[in-house]
Amino acid sequence: MASRQCGLVVVWRLGVVAAALLLAGCGAGDVASIDSFYGTGTSPGSVFSQSLPGRLVGDIVQNTTTNHILILASGPPAAGETAVVGATVAIAAQKLSTTTAADGTYDIENVAPGNVNVTITLPTALGGSSATFLVNVQPGATVSGIPNTNSL
Repeated sequence: MASRQCGLVVVWRLGVVAAALLLAGCGAGDVASIDSFYGTGTSPGSVFSQSLPGRLVGDIVQNTTTNHILILASGPPAAGETAVVGATVAIAAQKLSTTTAADGTYDIENVAPGNVNVTITLPTALGGSSATFLVNVQPGATVSGIPNTNSL
């Protein structure tokens, strides 16, 4: 009867070094696949199933003629607009928030992908009112402005 060796095979998969155990000769009589060791990459709990976080960026400005508040994708205020300073942009379910800077910009990183409720609260000087918007964040993507203009 031939002697069998126990060992370890290192496999490169999806940019991550993963290991599959060679079980032959170690009592199991078969080779375990990389999928049984780490999952298929699509099953819940798999080390490969986690999505990259997204990001929300934009500018909040006020039209000085109509006094309307605009949530823009990017860029400095245009003629007839002024930056809204100190507005809060928050994703309460993910415990993420920021306030707009002196130029009206905001930037929230590490947003979990999916449909998220984004609440914008104006500073007290502008009435302090809030509106919540449903925004779809794709894995690893940056969402500029609020693409869905319907508040919840």
